[in-house]
Amino acid sequence: MPTQKKIDLVSQVKEKITTCDSAVLVDFHGMSVADQESLRTALRASHVEVKVIKNTLLKIAFNESGYAETPDTVFSGQTAIAFGFGDVVSAPKAVKKAETDFDKLHIKYGFTQAAGFITSDDVKRLADIPSREVLYGQVVGTIAAPLSGLVSVLQANIRPLVTVLDAYRAKQAA
Repeated sequence: MPTQKKIDLVSQVKEKITTCDSAVLVDFHGMSVADQESLRTALRASHVEVKVIKNTLLKIAFNESGYAETPDTVFSGQTAIAFGFGDVVSAPKAVKKAETDFDKLHIKYGFTQAAGFITSDDVKRLADIPSREVLYGQVVGTIAAPLSGLVSVLQANIRPLVTVLDAYRAKQAA
């Protein structure tokens, strides 16, 4: 018989699953309590929320959220889930950085609303995507490059005329 505390925990996690942009499931086996607190602090600074929950309750939360198709190895070992809100790459970036800082932390799987469950390699590739601001800058640069080329070409045609007119003005002044 499930307790009210477990039912509430499952409903909280289910709400986070349905509202998060991405989540990363990590194995933290062997981490000290101090390292776990440092991990939580580091991820919180990146606006990523970490939740440690029993695998059976986490599986129930995913099933109730409509994600019944899960890989077999997702819910094994010690599992923590890091929820990212606001940007799809926020949680993967923060967890990938934390994985380099904490040697006992390992990415198991990732989750996005669009793709469902993704492998740890996909999580790392997702983390390598530049931030939204950098991508906007690249788009603006790509759009501006042909325009600046057009300006240079138009200036190249007018430049000799300006030089001749300037020389004529200098001759008239003398």
